[in-house]
Amino acid sequence: MKNFATMLKPFTMSIALLAIFSAAQIAKADPVTVSGTSSGTITGTAAQFLTFSGNTFTATTAGGGGSFSGADRIGSFVLASTAGETPVSGTFTLNLTFTGPAGINGGQATTFTAAVSGTISTNNVGGVNIVFNNPIQTFTFSNASGSGSFSIELPKVFIQSGETANLTAGLTGNQTPAAVPELCRYRGFRRLCGVCGCERPRPPVPSRARALSPVPELVFRQQGPYQKYRR
Repeated sequence: MKNFATMLKPFTMSIALLAIFSAAQIAKADPVTVSGTSSGTITGTAAQFLTFSGNTFTATTAGGGGSFSGADRIGSFVLASTAGETPVSGTFTLNLTFTGPAGINGGQATTFTAAVSGTISTNNVGGVNIVFNNPIQTFTFSNASGSGSFSIELPKVFIQSGETANLTAGLTGNQTPAAVPELCRYRGFRRLCGVCGCERPRPPVPSRARALSPVPELVFRQQGPYQKYRR
C-alpha cells in the first residue's frame, strides 16, 4: 500500500499542476492585432463634391483598447467648395477587408453605411456631416493561434467646404492563445500531451555502451551470496 501511495503521489501532483496551468491559460487575455484595407462608395449629390480615399491600416490593443489613426487611419475625405451655397445629400458606404486576424466568423469583409448631408459654399464656409447608421460592429474569430473578439467604432465626421478630414476608428478587443502549445512549454507536461506531438522519445543507449557497463548480479547459494559480472 505504501508503494502504491508513493507511485500515486507524482501523478496526483501532475494532475493538480495541469489544472492550475490550464486555469491560468484560460484566464490569460492577449492583445489582438487587426489589420486590413478600406474603400468607399458615395451616392447622391454628395458624389459630385465629396471623395474618399481608402487606406491600409493596422492597430494592436493594449489593455483591451486601441485606435486607427494617423498613418493607420481608415481613410480620408476631401470636400470641394462652390461659389454659392449648394445643398448636398447622399450616402457613404465603407468597405473593410480584414487581413488579420484570420478566421473571422462570417468572413473577412464587412460594410458600414452613413448618411451624408449639409450645404457647401466657399472655402471654410458650410460643410457636410457624415453620420454612420451602424457605428459599432463586433467580430469574433478563431484560428490556430487562439480565439477572441474585437469591435470597431466609427465616429461622426464633419468637413468644412474645401477641406479634408481623416476617418479614424476606435478598437477594443482581446484574444486567448491556444492552450496546447502554451502547456507544452512546461517540460513536466510534455509526456501528458498527446495532441501536438511535442514529446520526443528518449534516444536509445548505444549497444556498445551497454556492453561495456558491468551489471552486478547476486546469486545465492548455500555457501552465501557472491557477485558475478556479465561481460
